[in-house]
Amino acid sequence: MEEINNWAIAVTGCAVAVCIAELLISDTALEKTIRLVLGAFMLCAVLIPLGGAVNDFSPDNLSIGQPPSELPEELDSLRESYLKEQISSLIEKTLSSHDIKPSKISVTIDKDGNNAVTDISAEISLSGADSKKAPKAAGIIKDELGIECRTIISG
Repeated sequence: MEEINNWAIAVTGCAVAVCIAELLISDTALEKTIRLVLGAFMLCAVLIPLGGAVNDFSPDNLSIGQPPSELPEELDSLRESYLKEQISSLIEKTLSSHDIKPSKISVTIDKDGNNAVTDISAEISLSGADSKKAPKAAGIIKDELGIECRTIISG
């Protein structure tokens, strides 16, 4: 931004100098020649700094290009963790609507070679107080969500 300000100040200074010079040379025999020289001077004052700016936009200086190689793996990892989080939340809401409170929900997502989801399964930990609800919980998740579910009774 500072370069643009400096360029604008330089062009303004040159324009003032050219205007003063034109006032001083009016009604002389070389007026047309001097105006040509002053015009060329102004053109140079405007274009030469812009030429340097254009050189700064060479393809080597631009950061547009291929994304880093680790970016697709990172996106896949974020996508998978987001899916697991959303599925866990859905399982928790579904079970809570049936008065079952899991202590822990673990979701497993299997993918094929094209990174497409092929299978989703869940493992639900229930407290000892809810141990009698374990078969019911697995059935609810299978019937309502279509997710294979295994229940574990903890402590």
